[in-house]
Amino acid sequence: MLVIALVQCASIPTRAQTFASLQGRVFNSLGALVPGAVIRVQDESSGFDVTVHADSEARYYVVAVPNGTFTVTADAPGFRAERLDALNVDVGRTLVRDFHLTIGRVGHRGIQGRQLGVARG
Repeated sequence: MLVIALVQCASIPTRAQTFASLQGRVFNSLGALVPGAVIRVQDESSGFDVTVHADSEARYYVVAVPNGTFTVTADAPGFRAERLDALNVDVGRTLVRDFHLTIGRVGHRGIQGRQLGVARG
């Protein structure tokens, strides 16, 4: 019976993962949470453009992100926006990226080439 069960499990087709996800938290420069912050993920070449809001614990989740290179921006009233340029996303992964916003409204703080935590999905 065990052999039959193993054979049946092996014959079930597995679905290929076609998306990734991005998650993290938003803090201010002192380390306090910034609930309600707006996170925007964009890829102009594909037209992908998703906006989410951080929850009451300043956590955000962006699901179903396709393979590609994205600009990710975190913003909240009273803070400077922080932008991550050229975020490379590979399907089947969960990228973890926290943002640290500084007080003020002058322009944005761009970040390039920064390391991201990757959790295998």
